Amino acid sequence: MKFSATALPLLFAFAMLCHVQAGFCDGKSGYQCRVKSSGRYSTHCVCKYKTKNGKTTRDCDNKGETFCSNGCSAGRCLSAHKVCATSTLTDATYNDGTKTYSLSGSCPAVTKIGYYTWKDLQTSGATKQANLKKMAEADKAWSKASMLSKFYTSNAKNVTQGKVAQAWDQNCNSQDAKEMHCRVFFPKCVANQGFNSECITYCNKAIKCITQVQSACESANQGNPSGCKKFSEWGPEQGSTDCNKLCDRNQNDKVFSVASINPAGSFAALAIALIFTFM
Repeated sequence: MKFSATALPLLFAFAMLCHVQAGFCDGKSGYQCRVKSSGRYSTHCVCKYKTKNGKTTRDCDNKGETFCSNGCSAGRCLSAHKVCATSTLTDATYNDGTKTYSLSGSCPAVTKIGYYTWKDLQTSGATKQANLKKMAEADKAWSKASMLSKFYTSNAKNVTQGKVAQAWDQNCNSQDAKEMHCRVFFPKCVANQGFNSECITYCNKAIKCITQVQSACESANQGNPSGCKKFSEWGPEQGSTDCNKLCDRNQNDKVFSVASINPAGSFAALAIALIFTFM
């Protein structure tokens, strides 16, 4: 059989490609990430030692592979909660019985092109709706109507209510807490990691508001410590003012990282590993 001069280079390239694909597991053991034209795969390479004519060689073969729809890392397919979405958040709605909330209306920034959340959140309508509900409840909890009277007690001096309201009006913007909550419940993901800089910026503004209003109450009640209540005693999220923790609440790389070091979870993982080791 003869081939033309132009066909020979193509045949050689094809033969080399087949050799590379066939020998992917050569020298490799365990699960390996592999890139094909159709996407990324987790390939299971198993090695055995063979002796022939007094010579021992290590032979590694492909024992199966799995297509990784969310990418591959360290030889294993990634789950949707470990990767960023590749498309923007689609809209979701929630009705509390008196008002209908929409994600696009309440949080337009998180639905714009360029803002990506975690893939498991982006692809789950139920989770988006549940988070929108939590966000609406959090907005109410941080509103002036809900918070203002909680800074002081019935023992407060008469001037307290006016001073506290004045401090709120001068230092607080309800939109700051709302923007924080948009990013808490629909967190930003960049390069498969939580990205909280925007959330923390708005959180710092919201906490500054709390600090100023609490100071106004204390100034109006000098010599009367029972007239005011500290935010840490009654505020949402146990009165936390730690913006890193507040913004990390739904970041998958933080949430699942904490879960992975849970003693009960670690014990269960160890038990399973031991079972398979001795089977």
